[in-house]
Amino acid sequence: MRHLDTWVDIDAPQARVWQALSDVAAYPRWNPFIVQATGEVRSGALLAITMHLPAKGLQRYQVTVPDLQAPTVFGWLGHFHVRGLIDGSHRFELLPRVDGGVRLRHHEEFRGLMVPMVWRGFIQRHLLPSLEDRPLPWPGKSVA
Repeated sequence: MRHLDTWVDIDAPQARVWQALSDVAAYPRWNPFIVQATGEVRSGALLAITMHLPAKGLQRYQVTVPDLQAPTVFGWLGHFHVRGLIDGSHRFELLPRVDGGVRLRHHEEFRGLMVPMVWRGFIQRHLLPSLEDRPLPWPGKSVA
C-alpha cells in the first residue's frame, strides 16, 4: 500500500468549500486532472470521471462513493481495469481553522498488485509533480 497526502488552507467558509467539493460536474473548472465528471454525491452513488493524467492521456473511471459525512468528508473508490490491480481510495476532508477558513486535506491510498511497479514510474515521476505545478497554493505535501 502507498499513500499520498496533499492539503491546502482555504480562506473561505466551510459551507462554500463543501459546495464546490460536492459539485462534481464543476470539477473541470478547478481540477486540471478531471476533464468531465457526472453523478450525485451521496453514499453508495456511482460517479463517472474522465481524467487527463500526465503521460497517460484520457482515462475513464466509474467510482463509488463509499462514505459521505456532509459537510466534512467525501471520497470515492476506483479501480484500474479490474479490482486488485490498482485500487485507489480518494478522501477529501474539510478541517475547520480557528480563523474561519478550512484546511482541505486530500488523502489517496493505492493498493493492488501493480502499485509497486507504477509507484515510482508514474505516481512519483508524473502525478506528484503535476500536483506541485497546479496553480493553487499547496503549503505542504507528504508522500510515503
